[in-house]
Amino acid sequence: MEFGATYPYEAVTPRATGAELLWQFRGAHGAPLSGMTEEAIFAALPSHARSHDSRFPAWKRTFIRQNRALYQRHRSWLDTWRPQLLQFAPSFQKFEWNAKGEARDLSQLILQVRASGLRAKRATTAPSLVAMTTTQVPIVTWEQRYMTPHECARLQSMDDLELPNTATRAYEALGNAVNVHVVGLVAQALLVHRAGADATRRTSNHQRTLLRSQQNGGSSGGNHAQPEVLVQVAASSSRDLGRG
Repeated sequence: MEFGATYPYEAVTPRATGAELLWQFRGAHGAPLSGMTEEAIFAALPSHARSHDSRFPAWKRTFIRQNRALYQRHRSWLDTWRPQLLQFAPSFQKFEWNAKGEARDLSQLILQVRASGLRAKRATTAPSLVAMTTTQVPIVTWEQRYMTPHECARLQSMDDLELPNTATRAYEALGNAVNVHVVGLVAQALLVHRAGADATRRTSNHQRTLLRSQQNGGSSGGNHAQPEVLVQVAASSSRDLGRG
């Protein structure tokens, strides 16, 4: 979609530029923006360039920059091929290569057709599972098949889960889920953090109680708390922290 596009993106976004200035630029696939209504101008931009942000994040600026540079290097043959590309739905006009360093052989990679485009990943990884239709299920290209519901369940650490009785419902359920093992690790870390915070709070309470005791004893002429007591309380608090 960036092939032939010239709209501003580095210092300011198209939305921040405003339709009154965008008419002099080109949108997706080099379409001229002159003579259009404001609504039509923004509709003619690539979908990733229509946000209301005043500035794009660094990763998006890099994405646009690299795609435009690719077009400039190869425009001699891309221009002859581009009319055919426009016949495809937007989901098939964008290709995401997430397999840096791998051989350029799609028959040895995991593919997924997403609303944002076709994504290629290493054979040792898998795309994020979403609440999928069957067309968005990851494709195991070297076996010419979709990833099975059982394989998707294993990716979510749900090997023993009883899945819905249809593949479509199973894919939808797994796409809405999160990895059980990862959730367990996060919950464990939160509980440990909470236990440590509770132990620290108990230690502070002990120290405040001792300080008040010393102050009260000093003002009434009574005996001060003995050092051994302080040591015992500190040791008790340390044990509490250890148990947390």
